[in-house]
Amino acid sequence: MAPTSQVTTFSDNVAISFPIKRMEHLGHVSGEEHMFYTEASKFFEHLLLQIIIAVWDGLKIGVLFRGAITIGRLTHDNEIIAGEALVTAAKMEKATKHPRIELSPEILTMVDSHNDPIVSDFVKESCLEEVDGRWFVKTLDYHLGSWIDHGESRIQRGEVAESILDALEKIRFCLKKEFSVIQENGSKPAVEKWEWFMPEFEKALQSGVWEEMFDRLKDKSNRH
Repeated sequence: MAPTSQVTTFSDNVAISFPIKRMEHLGHVSGEEHMFYTEASKFFEHLLLQIIIAVWDGLKIGVLFRGAITIGRLTHDNEIIAGEALVTAAKMEKATKHPRIELSPEILTMVDSHNDPIVSDFVKESCLEEVDGRWFVKTLDYHLGSWIDHGESRIQRGEVAESILDALEKIRFCLKKEFSVIQENGSKPAVEKWEWFMPEFEKALQSGVWEEMFDRLKDKSNRH
């Protein structure tokens, strides 16, 4: 059973929710019925991926996202979204101030009905970071799943394929252009937001997998 999200947009907000719980379902192997299950951690991984994809989609058009991930009671369907999880997320989003995605810390220690952690060690290490005692999603790091979707979506739209690095340079150009406009015409809070974000963006591109990809590209260019 693949995790399915519920998505709602209103004003300049996007709300994404998943049922963070272990789910069991019947399946058949060689004609015999068997019980299968999807761990709660898989739902959380899918939630992170959806958020990371949304952040990069915004960057492609010069839009910065700020938000929060919480856990709690929530009613969310095609007509309504309400509940404690939404209220907590809204409060955290305002307190976060900078364009980044904060994680409610209790999620890190939660387990499902079978005592399996909601956040796996791999996800914690590769997708999350602690800054001054608060936890955030590493949205600007290279995450394979988000860039696979980028390539597939271009092909589906009948567009010419492009390398990840070419796409990244386009995003870089778009952000610099938008930053210049904000510096000239934006409000003080908007300017401060972008002044914080741009160095963070460049720092992310000079570390981790991004740095390795740029190094490989330089080596390839030198050989030619």
